Amino acid sequence: MDTENTLTSVIPSNEIENSEIVDTDVNEENYKTYHEYESTFKNYEIQEINIEKRFTTKQDKTSRNESSRQDWYDYNRGGSNVYYSGLIKSATHPIDNLHQLDMSSLKLNYSDGSYYPSLSERISLPRVRSLKMSKNHSVILTNEPKGNIFISGLGSRGRLGLGNSQPQDTYVPIPFFKDKKILFCDVSDDHTIVLTSTNEIYTWGCNSYGQLGYSVDIASNKLEPIEATPHLVSTGDFKKKELIKRIIGINCSKFHSLAFTKNEIYFWGLNIGQFGFTSSNTGDVMKWKFSFRYKCLDSIDS
Repeated sequence: MDTENTLTSVIPSNEIENSEIVDTDVNEENYKTYHEYESTFKNYEIQEINIEKRFTTKQDKTSRNESSRQDWYDYNRGGSNVYYSGLIKSATHPIDNLHQLDMSSLKLNYSDGSYYPSLSERISLPRVRSLKMSKNHSVILTNEPKGNIFISGLGSRGRLGLGNSQPQDTYVPIPFFKDKKILFCDVSDDHTIVLTSTNEIYTWGCNSYGQLGYSVDIASNKLEPIEATPHLVSTGDFKKKELIKRIIGINCSKFHSLAFTKNEIYFWGLNIGQFGFTSSNTGDVMKWKFSFRYKCLDSIDS
C-alpha cells in the first residue's frame, strides 16, 4: 500500500510535509480528533494517528513552553522516594553505591490494622517532607499526621534522641514524638533541633556550647553535658506564649541554635562572631535577639 498517497487523499499534501494537521472548521483550538477520520482510516487499515496542535505565532509557542514548566517538587506534598549512597560501616550491610530506601520503613506501624482503621491508611506509603544530614547522623521528616520523624547514624553524645548511645544503620522513629507532628528540623554534627506543629521547640544531643537552649548537668560517667532524649526549650523569652505562637522556623550549627518569627531572630549558644557581633558572654539562653522592622523573614540558613 502506498501510505503517502493514502494520507494525501484524506489530508492535503502540504500539511503532510509539515507533519501538522489543521482544519479551521473544527474549533478554535485547531485540533483534529481521531474519530473524525476513523471511518476513512478503517478503509485503508490505518490504526492510529498522532495529532499535534499547530502554533501559528511565535507568541503561541512561547506561551506553550512557559506553561509546561513546573516545579518538580511540591514542599507541602513532599517527595516520593529517598536514595542514599556512601559507605555505612556495618558488617552485615556494607553500602558503597546508590540504594533506594524502603518507604514503608518511614511509617509507624505500617500495615497494622489495629493502628490504622482504613485500608488506604494502612498500606499508603508516606511522602518525605524534609531530609537533614550531618557528618554523624541524618533525620527524615514525612508528611504523616504524627510520629513523622525518623533518625539514623551514630548514637554517641545523645545525638539520636533515643536515650542511649547505640548506633542505628537504618532509620528508626523517635518514640518521644509518636503523638506529635514535626514541621521543621535541623542538625549539627552533635545535636538536633525540631519545631512541632504546636510551635514547640525541642533539642537534644551535646550541650558543650549551650546550643540546646537549657542547662544540662554533666553525668558522672560523661565528660561533657549531654541530653540523650528530646527536651523542650522553654527558657528565656520562650517562656512567653505569645512568642511561641509566632515561631515559623529553626536552624542550627555546631556552636549555636536559633529560632525566628517573621521579624525576629533568637540566638543561643557560643557566639564567636557568627551572630554578626562580638560578645564576651557564651552559652546564655535567649541572650541575643535581632529585630527586623521593615522586612519579613522567610527562611534562615546557619
